Amino acid sequence: ALLEHYRPTGPRGMVMLPPDQSQLLDGIELPEAELYDQTFTIEMALQRHDRATACAAVERLQRRVQGRAAAPAGPPASGKTFYSKQVAANYGIPHLVIGDMIKHAVAQKDALADQIKKTIEELKDAEVAAYEKTRKKKDPDLDRAKINVRLPDDILHQIVKVNLSSPACMNKGFVLDGYPRHTRDAQAVFLTKPNDEEPKPADLPTDVVNDKIMPQFCIVFDSENDFLKQRVQKLPKEETEGTHFTDQHLERRLKVYREHNAMAASDKHILRFFQHQIGE
Repeated sequence: ALLEHYRPTGPRGMVMLPPDQSQLLDGIELPEAELYDQTFTIEMALQRHDRATACAAVERLQRRVQGRAAAPAGPPASGKTFYSKQVAANYGIPHLVIGDMIKHAVAQKDALADQIKKTIEELKDAEVAAYEKTRKKKDPDLDRAKINVRLPDDILHQIVKVNLSSPACMNKGFVLDGYPRHTRDAQAVFLTKPNDEEPKPADLPTDVVNDKIMPQFCIVFDSENDFLKQRVQKLPKEETEGTHFTDQHLERRLKVYREHNAMAASDKHILRFFQHQIGE
């Protein structure tokens, strides 16, 4: 009767053993166990009229059977973008680059776009003021349109979360190219505050993983700085002109990356964050 009741969703069979012989089950793999667990959770929740639990289980189930998501990480010029494009094209999933995400966010007509535009103008005002303060008579006028500013981290985090929550990414998966840059970014994007207001013991984490957008894979590319610099120097000029691969920009970006990701074994390395959240 039990197997007949669960015919649509499993289990397909059952083994009953005395507790002292449980070792006989060691090594048995149940590849669909998680799917059965989720469907059972949904059924029990619906019987209790527990909509929230049922919806959460459905979302976990959808994420499992839908597209794959990956977050390639590593220093500049390590090959992240090259392989990100290959993976995205192969699986037909969105390839997310922070620069493209910013442009898309600015083009929208919403509160976030207004906030981004306002911040950009404020940062440009500050650049112009600093330039005029030290400007000499022979110095040319500063072309405001050519000023490139770096958005604050909190705005970048919002932009990334909005993109990861888009229907295309939720349904197909995504390749998040070169972001997050470090653990602080990852925590801001993939961890959320719990909805309940009850105080928690000091030894329990206050943040919870946002399973809806957490990637299933993190791929870290790495190499020595000298090798990466040599790679960039060998690239054709048309591939580096107007990019962040100039000597000055590359040096700065390498320094920033190494400051936050000095050693893979360090708890501060981006790889450690993903190992802790999604396993090795």
